[in-house]
Amino acid sequence: MEAAYRKDNIADTLDLLSRAGLVVETTMTTTGNQRVFRLDQASELVKALLQWSIVPQQRWDACFRVIVSLVEFASSSVERAAPRAANIQGLLRTLQSDLRWLGTFPALRLGVDAVNEDFDNWALRTLRGWARAPEPANQSGASR
Repeated sequence: MEAAYRKDNIADTLDLLSRAGLVVETTMTTTGNQRVFRLDQASELVKALLQWSIVPQQRWDACFRVIVSLVEFASSSVERAAPRAANIQGLLRTLQSDLRWLGTFPALRLGVDAVNEDFDNWALRTLRGWARAPEPANQSGASR
């Protein structure tokens, strides 16, 4: 994979980040040919990202791969219990290295329904932990 870090590519990226509200652009000269970008500390998105980055993780790349895989799994998962349980086992095999790095791996009981339930509880608990989100009051003890 090759990355092209040309001046126009960097300028386009900074412009997109500015449009997204992550950075603020300041023109440094009267001719407008020199621009400076800084994080927009007032942006809610920046505040959320900075708060999220405080969560101790050893490898963010592994964290993002797991999150993307869980979201893709949830959006494409089959409804029937047995095939879904088999897909869970395959997903966990694929993510095994990343899950080791992150120090989390679900303990799944035997049985189709148990695998599905344990995986769902683990996934929600893990994502809530990374997001530092409180557990819903009606499930506070059920998923542990």
